[in-house]
Amino acid sequence: MKILSFVLLILCSTFTYATSCVITDDAVIEDSAEYRSEIKIKVDYRDEGFSVQIFAPKQLKSFKLNSASLFVGSMGSPDLWVPLKAMEEAGEKVFWYIVKSSLAKNHWVSISYGDCGLSLKYPVKFIKKT
Repeated sequence: MKILSFVLLILCSTFTYATSCVITDDAVIEDSAEYRSEIKIKVDYRDEGFSVQIFAPKQLKSFKLNSASLFVGSMGSPDLWVPLKAMEEAGEKVFWYIVKSSLAKNHWVSISYGDCGLSLKYPVKFIKKT
């Protein structure tokens, strides 16, 4: 019985493999710069806070839009990370959130295309217009 278990263990481990996806920081910087004109971040000041809308195409290259997230603080060690829900508007995906003025600093948006495709990161710039 021990031999049979050992043989099954070897057979199972021989037929399995692991896949990994590593997107380097350099690739994120390059891709974010290349596709900056495709991603629109609209920030409006309203009632002591900001309304933020992120417009993203449904597809870039051959990669379909996968997700978008909000990071508050630093990207490497955020104070807050929140996935954003997509809505559809005029053939694009729109992600939206509202934040009080006192909390409107160091916001980053991360947008992912494909399972291991493009990872884009952009700062959200808050400007209070009077």
